[in-house]
Amino acid sequence: MPESTAGTTAPDAESWPLDFTTMVKTARRVVDSGAQLSGEDLEMAVLRLRGHLALLIPEVEDRLGRLAPVGIEEARRRLDGESGPLGPRWYAQCLAQSVLALCDHLNSTDCSVVVLRWSRDPRCVALARVELRKALADWGLSVLEDSAVLIVSELLSNARLHAQVTPEQSIETRYFRRPGGLRIEVHDGSPKRPQRRTPDPDAPDGRGLLLVEALADEWGVAERGGPGKAVWAALSMPLVRPGEAGCS
Repeated sequence: MPESTAGTTAPDAESWPLDFTTMVKTARRVVDSGAQLSGEDLEMAVLRLRGHLALLIPEVEDRLGRLAPVGIEEARRRLDGESGPLGPRWYAQCLAQSVLALCDHLNSTDCSVVVLRWSRDPRCVALARVELRKALADWGLSVLEDSAVLIVSELLSNARLHAQVTPEQSIETRYFRRPGGLRIEVHDGSPKRPQRRTPDPDAPDGRGLLLVEALADEWGVAERGGPGKAVWAALSMPLVRPGEAGCS
């Protein structure tokens, strides 16, 4: 089952997908409170801010790559560091500033993405299709629905059955709106790459990657920032030739 669904607002720092509203609210409270925050509240704020940065840093890297802002290195140093001689209030303020900076940068980029994490429960494949249909409708890309839901079904099923992840490791889907189309990614923690094979005509399975190859404009396997891999597929909106628009 999914750990979180798109658009869900969760109060804890480990919510998924990225809950910018909660992150910004936590950081602004620390910035605005200044010296008034102390004791248990200060400790909890630091824990939450560190949790937010732990999610934000890889997300900035994944979405923006080499275009990631300079502030990401400062954020990483703050996450890896401690309060030091200036004390926990100063440290909390620094963490809060980094959270605000990275949230602002992500929100200002033209990058529409839905990120979800799933367990190995077989029902997750159907739920992933539901979330993809919602995203396509929101983005005006419903014309790609038939191919897109088949692709995500095959990639997610392949990861669930063959990636050899432990029960504690989740599988992640990412749906990106891109100029003129869609990119689907399925991330898992296993380094084992999918192998395209020629299926036995009488076998009920073994055709997943052949189907993905037939439906997608292109597909491939990419390295991740952490362990494992990302299998991706891209779809483009169909071209409308002159004179076809409006024809019944």
